[in-house]
Amino acid sequence: MWAIFSHKIREKNPKRPIIIVCDNFSSHFAEYVDNIVEQLDLTRVALPRYSPDLNPIEQIWKSVKRDLSPLDAPDVETYRTLICDIFRKYAHRLSFARAWVDRFLSFQKL
Repeated sequence: MWAIFSHKIREKNPKRPIIIVCDNFSSHFAEYVDNIVEQLDLTRVALPRYSPDLNPIEQIWKSVKRDLSPLDAPDVETYRTLICDIFRKYAHRLSFARAWVDRFLSFQKL
């Protein structure tokens, strides 16, 4: 999955810097991932252990949960659709990424 995901991102952004934020899951730092990161000229940032609040995706999920909480759905499939729609709405906003970079990566050279 890492290889496919990374190559697709690089294909869509051939000349742009790419930062991949990783939690401490061991496969994110396996030798094959190291090779992909180097081959595709990616920057990998490791989050400190036990710090989900630093993970940028958590900011999106927090917003999704806030928007989803007052809603009701007649069945699981409708609820799943609501979750996906709300997630997409927030995931397409670059402000989440910019805010995270400004807050946590401004001290690093990108």
